Amino acid sequence: MNCDRYETEGLTGGDLVDRISATYGTPSSDRWETVAHWQDPQYQLELIRFSYGPTYRLVSSLKRLDAAARAAIVEAGRLDDKEAPARVAQRIADDDETRRAKLEKARLANKEKFRP
Repeated sequence: MNCDRYETEGLTGGDLVDRISATYGTPSSDRWETVAHWQDPQYQLELIRFSYGPTYRLVSSLKRLDAAARAAIVEAGRLDDKEAPARVAQRIADDDETRRAKLEKARLANKEKFRP
């Protein structure tokens, strides 16, 4: 993927990481720089160097799987969006139940102790 220089003008690396993370999730804790990149009609390879120590990794991917992987990512996002309201509603219900239980426990404890 190439980013248009006018669309990224002024953005920092952190800005780009934030936007990409919004779609693909939190980046791995490993930091690296791409040393070299190769590709042919079937394969794509990257030689990367990690930010700590003299560690290198050669990462290869099969291009014909890219479309399927992208489709799976899009479908996962669609399902997350579809299921998000139910997850939020369940979390709110759970929070309400926890709050009610806490209040009931306090009520019972204070009911015995309360003297006007």
